[in-house]
Amino acid sequence: MPPTPMLALPLKTTEDTDWATPLNRYINSVYGDASQYSESIKTLERMRQDTRGAGLDPTGKDLVYRYYAQLELLELRVPVDEVHCRVSFSWRDSFTKKLVTQHSIAFEKASLLYNLATILTHIAANANTASDFKSAYQNFQAAAGIYTYISDNFLHAPSPDLGSDTVKTLTSLAIAQANEVFAANLVQSNGKPGMIAKVYKAANVSYKAAYLGFQEAAKSNWGDKSWPAYCQVKGHYTAGLAHYYSALNLSATSSKYGVALAHIAQTISHLSTAQKLSLPPQWASLSEIVVSQLKVVKEKEQAMDKENDFIYHCAIPEAASLPEIPVMEAAKPTPLSDLYKGNDVVKLIGKQLFESLIPLSVHEQASKYSEMKATLLRGELEKVELADEQLASALEYLGLPKALYEIKILFQSNNSGADGAEIDSQIREFADNMKACGPPNFNRLETMKTPVFQTIDAIGSALKAEEASSSSFKAKFREFWSQMPSSDAAAPLWKELHDLKQALLDASTSDKRLSADYSAVSGTANILMQGSESSALAVSYRQAQSDAGHPTTSAISLLDLDDTTDSSSEILEAIEQVDVIYQKVNKVKKERAQTYAQLKDKIHKDDISSVLVFNKKVPDVEETLFKYELEKFNVYQKRLEASVQVQTELMKNLSDVWRTILNNADVKRKQSGMQTKQKAVLDLTTKYANAHQVWSSVTAGIEKGIEFYGKLLDQAKRLQSKVDAYVGERNREAQLLSNELERTMGSRGGNQMNIADSFSRFSISSSTDGHFDTPPRLPPKLAGDRGTDPFQAPMLPRQSSYDQPAPPGGFVPQGSYRPSEPYVSNAQAYSGASAPSLPNYQQLQTPYYQTGYPTSDTSPAPGAPPAPARPSDPYAGLREWK
Repeated sequence: MPPTPMLALPLKTTEDTDWATPLNRYINSVYGDASQYSESIKTLERMRQDTRGAGLDPTGKDLVYRYYAQLELLELRVPVDEVHCRVSFSWRDSFTKKLVTQHSIAFEKASLLYNLATILTHIAANANTASDFKSAYQNFQAAAGIYTYISDNFLHAPSPDLGSDTVKTLTSLAIAQANEVFAANLVQSNGKPGMIAKVYKAANVSYKAAYLGFQEAAKSNWGDKSWPAYCQVKGHYTAGLAHYYSALNLSATSSKYGVALAHIAQTISHLSTAQKLSLPPQWASLSEIVVSQLKVVKEKEQAMDKENDFIYHCAIPEAASLPEIPVMEAAKPTPLSDLYKGNDVVKLIGKQLFESLIPLSVHEQASKYSEMKATLLRGELEKVELADEQLASALEYLGLPKALYEIKILFQSNNSGADGAEIDSQIREFADNMKACGPPNFNRLETMKTPVFQTIDAIGSALKAEEASSSSFKAKFREFWSQMPSSDAAAPLWKELHDLKQALLDASTSDKRLSADYSAVSGTANILMQGSESSALAVSYRQAQSDAGHPTTSAISLLDLDDTTDSSSEILEAIEQVDVIYQKVNKVKKERAQTYAQLKDKIHKDDISSVLVFNKKVPDVEETLFKYELEKFNVYQKRLEASVQVQTELMKNLSDVWRTILNNADVKRKQSGMQTKQKAVLDLTTKYANAHQVWSSVTAGIEKGIEFYGKLLDQAKRLQSKVDAYVGERNREAQLLSNELERTMGSRGGNQMNIADSFSRFSISSSTDGHFDTPPRLPPKLAGDRGTDPFQAPMLPRQSSYDQPAPPGGFVPQGSYRPSEPYVSNAQAYSGASAPSLPNYQQLQTPYYQTGYPTSDTSPAPGAPPAPARPSDPYAGLREWK
């Protein structure tokens, strides 16, 4: 039986639409700069243009659906209507061709869906062949689903073709044709007659509904007149086939042969009626099929009548008494969401053109969802941290894994301790460092100290020599000697010299203390200075273990003499069991951390903004959607919870086995010996560390001492320069004064009065106008005298600078001597960065590297208030330099 022709309606047509202007205006006003969406707007306009030329084939179907899907996505972000984004959409009715214009995106979508369903009916009608019935069957159902969607979701249709009654009629037509295709396929595949009859009956019911719908539409002058005629013919045709296959089904039973003949009669009646109905020329093939089928049925009726007359003799019931043929709906509307499957729809739609446009309301919902995720993550983190802390505390309490490793070594080596001790890595570093640097160089201190001793000794000798010279002149000339006594003139210099001496003495004391400190650890330090790879260092550790491993007889307890059988094998098995459990615990902890990291990563990457946009119109979306979205993290939460339970069980088993090991007498005995050796090794390590500390301190102290002696030598040399200048000036002054005294005394014949008269001329008493009252009488001019007055150069007025205290800057002798460098008191000289500070002699108790050198006090300036008393006078008990 050939397939019958199927009905497919015409498409709606549309006019050009301007998307760019209203979209740009709206995006600029709500979201900001619209220039970044210019390409998306152009793409949207191009998609709409593609739908205008879409063909009646699968490609046309894809073009229409892609544009429709982008409109669905756009509507969630941009309200296209009369008020917000005002776009004009113009469509013509599919039959009347009347143009309708609206600003609602719903009108645009409904028109697109109408065309999409229509394209599907055309695809199905063209595929209605014996070889491609499946495509026809599926596409008719899909078209019915789209018509149903239009009827349910778009009210107040602006054109008749989108009206509720119209799309319901089109739905019935699509379902009727889908059932007919399915029944025809059953016939081709020799299906059961009873089932074929039921499916044809379902098609008959739907064709009747479509016929009535088209009849009503015709009253409103909508629709082609051939459409109701087509549905009427198809209705009789499918009704006749339903009776025909019911007859074939009943003819197999002898008792119902008469009923089968009654159904045959009904088939002939329906087909005859269909044959009499007039159809347009485009349905000529349908009329031919009806005629052909009617001929087959009549032949079948003749054959069955003969069989009934000769064989069955069954009475043929009246048509009115025949039971209704059951209906079996083989077709039903396919939801629009099922039009494409899986990733096909994603590939078809492509990238969302306006994906980055997120409404403010969606942002607020996304923030609430993010807070819910953060709360969930914090809760899981607390559980993970608590489990890790409990594990760490339990392992620390049990002493694992260190104690396990130690006991394993004890029993695997079959002795009470390791044969050798591992040298601490820090001790190795100390040893290599000391080997590279060598022992402290005390000789350098002595080398730097010697020139300081020599310079100070020379200064003292020079001052003493000058003092002796001055004393000899004083003894010679007695009261006529007017030069300031050396004890007064050199007092500041002697004071500074004594400061230098005391600093040198205290520094030497510090040197001795450094030497004593190093001598106390020199033996230990010498071993370290052989390097980390030296045999002496390794031997010392082995010796420490050996000595600790052989206690004296009196130290051995009778409790250590265990006469029980060797339990090493049992202990090793228990140790292995603990090791296995410990590894499992660590694995559980690691997996828990990985699970939490995966959960954290998934939560941070989780973005449901698009989902919220898609469900923006769903009521109570926060309660329903958020709960549903959070469920995707349940798998990680369950894994974390399971890891905590497994850890608890493992730690219980671990504790039980570990206590068994620790309570073993053999383990206790070997642990005791091991602990003794460990203490010995620790004590030796501490000893080496202390030696390195002393070595480091002494080495640093020597370096600071060398630096100190260098600065002290510089200070001594500066003092020596000042003393040399002072001594030279004093000697020149004394020589001039002596020469004048001797010449004066010689010219007066030794008369003391004349000498006194001569000396009276040294007085600066003068008249008020600045001239002498009585001009002095000049002695005869001697060879070599300078100037006309023999007393002018060496002699100054009696009230000379020697009668005054030395200035704070130091000693300034009479005459032309002006030192190039002013005297700086000891405290001032040592307070700067370039000069060392002199020590507080009574308080200096530690070497260079532990204390500084406090400066000595500076003598107060004349007239200044006395300085406050020091707690300890640094010059008290000043020793005489020897």
